[in-house]
Amino acid sequence: MKVSSNVEEERAVATIADLGERGVIELVRSRMPAQWASDSRVRIGVGDDAAVLTTRGDCVLCTDAVVEGVHFRDQWSTGADVGVKLAARNFIDVHVMGGHPTALVVSLTAPADTAVSWVEDFADGLVSECTRAGAVLVGGDTTAGWSLVASATALGDLRGKPAVTRAGAQPGDVLALAGTPGRAAAGLAALMAGAIQHVDATLIAAHTRPQPDYVAAEHAVLAGATAMIDTSDGLLVDLGHIARASSVTIDIEPEALPVNATIAHAAEMLKHDLRSWQYAGGEDHLVAATFPHHDVIPDGFVAIGTVSVGAPEVLVRGEPWVGSAGYEHFR
Repeated sequence: MKVSSNVEEERAVATIADLGERGVIELVRSRMPAQWASDSRVRIGVGDDAAVLTTRGDCVLCTDAVVEGVHFRDQWSTGADVGVKLAARNFIDVHVMGGHPTALVVSLTAPADTAVSWVEDFADGLVSECTRAGAVLVGGDTTAGWSLVASATALGDLRGKPAVTRAGAQPGDVLALAGTPGRAAAGLAALMAGAIQHVDATLIAAHTRPQPDYVAAEHAVLAGATAMIDTSDGLLVDLGHIARASSVTIDIEPEALPVNATIAHAAEMLKHDLRSWQYAGGEDHLVAATFPHHDVIPDGFVAIGTVSVGAPEVLVRGEPWVGSAGYEHFR
């Protein structure tokens, strides 16, 4: 089989070629909660040419994808892991714009010899993360291909409030972060080194099945965040997006970055520079936000830097960072 999980025993020998496209769609539909059919936000869900949704005003729309060999490998990720990762990547983008996820549309490209059990797990992962985010899976597409690629489009509701963009940071703002950066990078390093038994399991999960803190993003909006982003490609490169969009200088204080024993131990075991994970490690999906002053920073966030007048760049303790700032596709 092209796709099988080495994380757990294969549950079935059937492939999606045995089901056909309609069968795969019905398989996914059968694993969706029954109550989604009566969700008031959904006029028409899975089964038609397109979904029809009800919104109350401005909406947030985003799309993202996961590709086998780039974002996951079947040696260490189950179908459920991939489903969770795909949905989570989209939902956190909705949240950092100040929105609340309402719906998800998914497209799956897979080889014909993909195990049915993998697709079942994938659907379960999607449903699980949709449920956690308060959204509904309303449709998508399936197609045959040479490798496994899954993409999704998420819709969110701003609930009558203005969007929080990357362009709102102001000189004098405080930069704050919710969570510990570098955990997903540490987990990936352990997986690639074949050393997962030597690091904490939460680091592996941070890479294979991220769980973004949606509540932190909501609290940031309520506290009056002026700009917000999630750390999908790396802390420095993502903060650079805010710096350029807002035309400000962002200066981070390394000693203020949260560190816990698990990531410190992993860095020691794998002989890796901890700071490079924290600065450039992607797929943490932590919420980084700027606030007008310290007093409004919500619980769960830690102040890690400042915003000032200057060239649109990110500095580390007042100096340009000469190492990798994060991941960039095509480079």
